[in-house]
Amino acid sequence: MRVLFVLSRVPMPATSGDTLRNLALLRAARSVASRLDVVALPQTSDPGAAQGRGALAGLVDELVVTGEPMERYLRSPVQRARSVLGRPYHQAVGRSRPLRRAVAGQLAAGGYDVVVAAQLHVIGAVPAAWRARTVFDTHNVETARTAAFLAHRRGVYRVAAAPVVAGVRRLERAMVRDCAVTLACSDHDADQLRALAPGAEVRVLPNGADVPPRLKEQRPAGRTVLWLASLSSSANVDSLAHLVDDVLPHLPDDVVVQVAGSGAGPDAAAVLARAGDRVSFLGEVPDARTAMLGADLLLVPLRVGSGTRLKVLEAFAVGLPVVATPKAVEGLLVEPGTHAALAQDPRAFAAEVDRLLASVELRRQLAGAARDLVERTASWDAIAPSFRAALADVTSDG
Repeated sequence: MRVLFVLSRVPMPATSGDTLRNLALLRAARSVASRLDVVALPQTSDPGAAQGRGALAGLVDELVVTGEPMERYLRSPVQRARSVLGRPYHQAVGRSRPLRRAVAGQLAAGGYDVVVAAQLHVIGAVPAAWRARTVFDTHNVETARTAAFLAHRRGVYRVAAAPVVAGVRRLERAMVRDCAVTLACSDHDADQLRALAPGAEVRVLPNGADVPPRLKEQRPAGRTVLWLASLSSSANVDSLAHLVDDVLPHLPDDVVVQVAGSGAGPDAAAVLARAGDRVSFLGEVPDARTAMLGADLLLVPLRVGSGTRLKVLEAFAVGLPVVATPKAVEGLLVEPGTHAALAQDPRAFAAEVDRLLASVELRRQLAGAARDLVERTASWDAIAPSFRAALADVTSDG
């Protein structure tokens, strides 16, 4: 089986939810693929960056890195204006000339059996003739995510919401309908995609985590909390703003708040500026788990989004207790108070943070139960066979 992955960013270093999922699926595909190639946009515009080539050398046969980082396309004022006219900004990535040329070149020369396109952003780079042999790994329901995000904004964003969402809906419906198999991260997402494109082949392939042999130690006097996510995502920037503007004022002054994330644009920079010295900005971290091991709690105050949060599962796996909004654990089998502390109201969220930091025993209980949940339901080893089955089904149908 010859497989081509088309990705919105090189999956190494794997420091964000999309890169973690993409890397796990590449590893799953490697065991059944006679040839495994990747076409991806770079993570950074730094020409001296390795872009993951060395780290992926033993995993993929060929890595083609092309174009600009995804954020360059998505933040274009021209693309945002086109969204109001019903042409979703997601298409700016999939229709970018470097990505389309690279994908077309690989397909013309590679003799592939199946294409895996990760996220709506890149699906436009896959020629229409190939979509019947494409596995579309959605990561999110973009129609729902875009609608929820715009509902939280004011002014021109809210006025423009209807045509923008309508454009995303048309694009997402067409891609789900055209592709051989569409993968959703949860039953909730799958139901939305089936309603969007009745009759389409939609399967659930949940997010997962690699489970290390031991849990991290809980520090009795620890007072460090971590917010960790890609700052190129509008939903994550909104989450950070919620933390800084609404939760942070209610946290005790001795709580050390660390923020880690790549792809910070003007909106994220403005949020960090408002936080001042109450927040320590770590920037992009080469290893998310290392950052987690240095913290006492992971904070996930997400208000909008779709899919499921890989960083929550990663924290569960290493033994880092989580304080989150209900939205942040949507689609996961999380029991409030057993696997994570959940709170919607900012004061209640801050109170949960303070309560857990004050009790090492409570943190140990949460960490143990959450780790058990991942081992039972969300390890990548358990999830990989379903992905390999999707590849085999598309190949046999082709």
